[in-house]
Amino acid sequence: MAWKLVLYGSEETSKVRIIMLNFVFVIAILGGYGYWVDFVPSSEWAGIGFNLAIAATILFVSTYYFALAIGRAKFQPKTSMPTKILAITLLPFLAFLLFFLAITHGSGDIATQVFGHDTKLTTELSKEQRHSKRGCEYHLKGYAIEKALPDHICVSKAEFDTLPKTGEYTLQVEQTPLGVHIKHIAPAINR
Repeated sequence: MAWKLVLYGSEETSKVRIIMLNFVFVIAILGGYGYWVDFVPSSEWAGIGFNLAIAATILFVSTYYFALAIGRAKFQPKTSMPTKILAITLLPFLAFLLFFLAITHGSGDIATQVFGHDTKLTTELSKEQRHSKRGCEYHLKGYAIEKALPDHICVSKAEFDTLPKTGEYTLQVEQTPLGVHIKHIAPAINR
């Protein structure tokens, strides 16, 4: 089965390795989704997610370090010592980032979309342009979305040109106690 070689690095992969690598794949996918989606966690959920990410990081990293110490996990044979030291040093930080994104933003957004209710929020936002080769250049920023990752909403150049520099906007959202998933944004209608 060539797919085992591609996914797990070996045809003869143990069940424990398969479980651990599948876990890492799911966390990585959920973390990437959490960074990509327009989700603003509530203060309470952000605190809980932070604590869960710390606990998951401690458990995961200590398990991996233990596996390295007893020889159950190994680096590739030609890996240099500086590379090994760098990998061991950076692992807790990268693991925490992935766990935080996966738990707080990824899981929070999925739960909000499944169990949330439609509502509208009105908030003050301002537009900002940044020249970026990787991300969007036209942003809306404000207090209501500062806990999102990234902390802005991307808009097209056409929308950016027509929107006021600062003003009230109506956000069409799905909302739960975990936070809000932003579905649509429009300038608020003045009454």
